[in-house]
Amino acid sequence: MTTAASYFDRKPSSSIRPGLSHLQPDPSSPHTPQRTYSSTFSSPSISYRNEDEALIFDFGARHFSAGFAGESTPRCTLGFGPDESRRVGDYRQWLPGYKKFIQKQSEDDWGKDHELWRMDLREVDIGLVEDKVERTIREACNKYLLLDVKTRRILLILPSVLPHQLLSSILSTIFVNFQNPSITLFSTPIVHTVAAGCRSSLVVDIGWSETTVTAIYEYREVHQRRTTRAMKRVTLEMAKMLQKHATQQSPLPDTQPTKESAPSLEADFSIIEDITTRIS
Repeated sequence: MTTAASYFDRKPSSSIRPGLSHLQPDPSSPHTPQRTYSSTFSSPSISYRNEDEALIFDFGARHFSAGFAGESTPRCTLGFGPDESRRVGDYRQWLPGYKKFIQKQSEDDWGKDHELWRMDLREVDIGLVEDKVERTIREACNKYLLLDVKTRRILLILPSVLPHQLLSSILSTIFVNFQNPSITLFSTPIVHTVAAGCRSSLVVDIGWSETTVTAIYEYREVHQRRTTRAMKRVTLEMAKMLQKHATQQSPLPDTQPTKESAPSLEADFSIIEDITTRIS
């Protein structure tokens, strides 16, 4: 009769199941140990990007920036000038003998074709603004972000003071054409404060049409001052100076130009802006 001890002391027969000792590495030989990765404490190189990462859209009067949350710089920065609004296949500016037409414009209309909006809505075409917003977002997603924005949350950065009609047009364009699940609005001074790692700050934002100085306390705007001394006036004064030296005509000191006799500017906006950027 077989006992329990003798039963467990028996060894399996090698003829029934042969051993795999010849496939196992020799412990004395050098080998690389296998590493196990935890899903919670895994290396960033294993998981390249979280699927539900938010997108950041920053709209300004002159430029649009887009990127991913958590990155130090935006993926792209696009403008709203006439060159960005050309149709596909329009290569006229690279043809031999092409000369760009420079139109005379007043000081109030300086840079108007390169702006997305103006605070005076009497001179703004809301339909054209919606078309530019849609085209810019599609270009950023198809060329630079390389993803479908329908499943992503959007953090929308806009100026703290924006007309309600412009805000409604931008939101309706994004919701209707891209069908995003949610859009979170942030003001520009608050985003700058958070990016600097502060809770309270004094943000000086030199924009295109105006410069704002905003006091932030505990992520809230408590006070703000505005002035029209911004980059638009800088480029305007640069155009006046270059036009004065080009024509070699200086105005008389005792003559005050009226609104009717104010001279118009005949200068290429892109060249003036490039010169201003290089000098500054």
